[in-house]
Amino acid sequence: HPRYLARFDHSHTFFEISYVVSGSCHQTIHGAGADETLHLKTGDVFILPPSISHNIQTVGDSLVINTLMRRSTFDRAFLQRIPENNALSNFFTDILYANTYANFLVFRTGDNPLIRSSVYDILYEYYHEKTYASDILTQLLGLLFLYLLRECGDQIEVSDSYHKEAQFVPAIIHYLEKNYAAASIQEAAAHFGYTHSHLCRLYKKHTGITLRETLTAIQMRHAADFLLK
Repeated sequence: HPRYLARFDHSHTFFEISYVVSGSCHQTIHGAGADETLHLKTGDVFILPPSISHNIQTVGDSLVINTLMRRSTFDRAFLQRIPENNALSNFFTDILYANTYANFLVFRTGDNPLIRSSVYDILYEYYHEKTYASDILTQLLGLLFLYLLRECGDQIEVSDSYHKEAQFVPAIIHYLEKNYAAASIQEAAAHFGYTHSHLCRLYKKHTGITLRETLTAIQMRHAADFLLK
């Protein structure tokens, strides 16, 4: 993103992915009811679907990389690369493809070396334009999304206009994915500081399914993967 460029409202027909290499920036997303302004710092990955009005401004000498991706490319890199029926990726898909609010995702990756290396690999392929670069870029983007899901699944923020209460959903799904073999709903509730009944009620309200159904689906998927090995 050009440094010192004045912010201006705009939208894209593409998915936009921003990665803060150093410093920080401000993203303002215009929703139907109210605007949301995010402060993004080094290591943050911001994903914005098409047609969402927003503006961005870097702070001082900060370095921010913006990637614009066609919906078809995003589908190939994200939807077709992530594990089938992955509860966390399904939640993200529901957010990114909804049309009823100013939706976005923020992954707080910090100084995670896998994320940073993945972004640099994508830049290298894009600028060198070697043979098979287009196919390799799609594969690298898919790898970046998988790293985001695995490494930063509990460091995610979603749009306030989605549901303020739903901010906890990615973290709880990530917890179940990591502890599927021995996890229980009671342990999950204790881990996040909720009572069993309150956590179950909020989770179903914002996902449409129960925590038990999610945990069972995760366990069945891992069992099927084990049997296929």
